[in-house]
Amino acid sequence: MIGLEAGCVSSAKYTELKRENEELTKQLKDLQDEVTSLENRIRQVEQVIGIKPPTPKVIKGEIRAVSPTHNIVILNVGSNDGVEVGMEFKVCRGDKYISVVRVDKVDEQFSSAILLDTKGRPEEGDTVTTLTH
Repeated sequence: MIGLEAGCVSSAKYTELKRENEELTKQLKDLQDEVTSLENRIRQVEQVIGIKPPTPKVIKGEIRAVSPTHNIVILNVGSNDGVEVGMEFKVCRGDKYISVVRVDKVDEQFSSAILLDTKGRPEEGDTVTTLTH
């Protein structure tokens, strides 16, 4: 028997799991290589047909209201500022990271967003900046 963190397994089982891990690791590398190759091909096609990927616009604003019971915040930026449903914003208080929110509703001057990261609690006046992926 070989001792592992999860308990003892037979030598045969250990060998089988090791082989499976190696196969999965190879499959993962092959898939990552394929993704890279496809991303490169997309860039080549975009160049041939003259498409330039859009430069993400950085949008900055503030939290104007916080729902204490529903994990929702109101932002002082809206469609006039380029905000769209689904955009994600990083929430900070000064230089300190607080959370991430995702916009679920937008009007011209304001938007509402759902709290995605519940480790920190946003407060009125916290700054928000769009996340770029």
